[in-house]
Amino acid sequence: MRTVLEARGVCKSFGGLSAVDGVDMTVGEGELHAIIGPNGAGKTTFLSLLSGELRADRGQIRLLGEDVAGLAMHERARRGLARTFQVTSVFEDLSVLDNMLLAAQARERHAYRFWTPAAADLALRDEALAGLRDVGLAERAAAAAAILSHGERRALELAMAVAARPAILLLDEPMAGIGTKEAGQVVERLRGFKGRLTIVLIEHDMNAVFALADRITVLAQGRAIACGAPAAISADPAVQSVYLGDGAEY
Repeated sequence: MRTVLEARGVCKSFGGLSAVDGVDMTVGEGELHAIIGPNGAGKTTFLSLLSGELRADRGQIRLLGEDVAGLAMHERARRGLARTFQVTSVFEDLSVLDNMLLAAQARERHAYRFWTPAAADLALRDEALAGLRDVGLAERAAAAAAILSHGERRALELAMAVAARPAILLLDEPMAGIGTKEAGQVVERLRGFKGRLTIVLIEHDMNAVFALADRITVLAQGRAIACGAPAAISADPAVQSVYLGDGAEY
């Protein structure tokens, strides 16, 4: 399996606080790799270091074999790294379809040919509609993004990230703030992307994590205390004691 993303000895401190302390992680092509841990474990900080939103104090981050630790976020994005955030970010004044068209067009070399409207590119439009079908939003294509529910916005943001055809997709709590029914829909959407995309997932819903993940890295106090398949993580005494609770099983 080809390695898409590799972190070695990644560290980040804020003043005297060590938020991420020597974390290693390897993500293979087509893998869904989850990162879990208690609040304050350093999960989102680590994801920000991988994406380039934050710069690591020490350590290596390699994307498709290239050391990107010194690159800015937009430079990593050009090399195939995409990220979603806990707070959704869509263009509210545009329709759902137009949001998708912009995301797909930005990937293309002709993204800055402003005199060619994206909607006039039939191949791009078909691709955008297919992406909306993947997340259950095809029937909302003409709706303004501003009127979408929170769950629908998260689905649109996911579809837009996928439209960029990233080498790896970093998802920061895609189920945050949504109900049980919508959370189940997110699980099914992500299951549909498994094998097609390489994904790193931070999520507090342990049922979703253990249903989806190929491998799981567990952080506690900024350190990786375990990494392995879901069954091994569930049975790990150290993981149970710091996060899942004694006797927890998934």
